[in-house]
Amino acid sequence: MRPPIVPFLALVLAACGFEDPPQAGAGHHDEGQGAGDVDDSDAASAPFARACRRLHGECSALCDNVLVECYDDVATCTEQWKAEYLEDYGSPRLDEELAAECADQVDRQSCTDLYPDTAACDYALVDTCPDDSDAYGAPYSPFTAHPIALGEALDLDLCDGVAEHFVLSLAAGTKIELESPTGESMPFSDLLLMGSNADGDATVERISVYAAMPKDGDYVLELEASGRGRYHVTVAVDDDG
Repeated sequence: MRPPIVPFLALVLAACGFEDPPQAGAGHHDEGQGAGDVDDSDAASAPFARACRRLHGECSALCDNVLVECYDDVATCTEQWKAEYLEDYGSPRLDEELAAECADQVDRQSCTDLYPDTAACDYALVDTCPDDSDAYGAPYSPFTAHPIALGEALDLDLCDGVAEHFVLSLAAGTKIELESPTGESMPFSDLLLMGSNADGDATVERISVYAAMPKDGDYVLELEASGRGRYHVTVAVDDDG
């Protein structure tokens, strides 16, 4: 499967010369703000503002690195980083709750590792398909996954590189298989198992869609296409697994 959307603070990593972190995601939230609200949103600016404030404060030594662009002040740093990051999105959607959580997590990081490798930062901002014609709302994040049942047929309108998410309950030991009409291509797929850590932050375990489920619970099926197209997918029990 191709990597999902680049995490919310990937620009911080790039500036500090770090590699992209693992992807993550968890839980279910309201759909959050749409694309038109992102550019001027204080919530969208918050994680960048926290990182920039720290770079102009106790973490200022990082600004001596030629790969780190801290700009002249916190406000300029925040706006430049956010603007440059948004260039990677065609139609971004903001989850204000996740953005606020991500901003708080930035404050808890050490100066040597400003990126919070968390579900909140990974999915505070996601790309969407603005003219999506299927019937599943806006399931572009695991936090807004559309509920489905085993055996349900999905009629999907998938955009290039934009993942959609569907949550279903599975029992421990169950193996699933994705079925599609003969000859029809299938989107990339993965499963996400939600949880939380000792700090109460949302976590995710990414497992193979072909694996036996490790425990009873709600699993998020992530589907992503290479190129715009219509896909017909049914999630069934793999009786041969």
